[in-house]
Amino acid sequence: MFDYTQHCGHKPTFFTEDKLNFIVGHMEKLDSIKIPEGNCKGIDINHTAEYNWFINNVLDPLREYTQRPDLSLIFGFLGDVTQSFRIHTDVKTIPKNEHNPNGTQFASFLIPVSVDYDPNKCDVNSTMIFDLEVLAEPTGPRDWHWLVEGTNPMVKKEKYGWINHKHYNLIRNIQWARGDLIWWNSLYWHCGLDNNAIGINTKQMIVIHTYV
Repeated sequence: MFDYTQHCGHKPTFFTEDKLNFIVGHMEKLDSIKIPEGNCKGIDINHTAEYNWFINNVLDPLREYTQRPDLSLIFGFLGDVTQSFRIHTDVKTIPKNEHNPNGTQFASFLIPVSVDYDPNKCDVNSTMIFDLEVLAEPTGPRDWHWLVEGTNPMVKKEKYGWINHKHYNLIRNIQWARGDLIWWNSLYWHCGLDNNAIGINTKQMIVIHTYV
């Protein structure tokens, strides 16, 4: 059951194997864009040839799951991540051609596909979701710190000053499984595990950023 007041959650087997293979097979044909963390093949309203397909096959099931018929797409992508993202939020620009460009950031959704292109290795990775508030002082050692410290060195942020992973309070660490759905409030801090820490080269996933 989707409960937005919990800020994050997980639904096992959101897509069947056949449905996931269909979606991934279609998205793999899209143009690839190089990003610092790897490559992604994305869709938003400016990709008019694929937009309606994505709405019908990916966003509509999310609307049904969340019971939010007003759930709308900022953008979605099939990612191939060779360097894990740092702890971040998902405040994204809503495309001006969207139905409500002045809408409100809502939730981000992630569907694991594979790790090192092996569908059976998804469970070595997970997604961590942290509290909204950044801690003024670093915490002592936590059992999850080593899983993200390699991609979260000290960095100066205008609002918080010098911080790293020790300035975040973990809410949930949600283990990956192929075809599951992981979601979080887009305003909440989150990240995946450091590839080097868990001994992998790359991970593949579908990510959907939404607004209402």
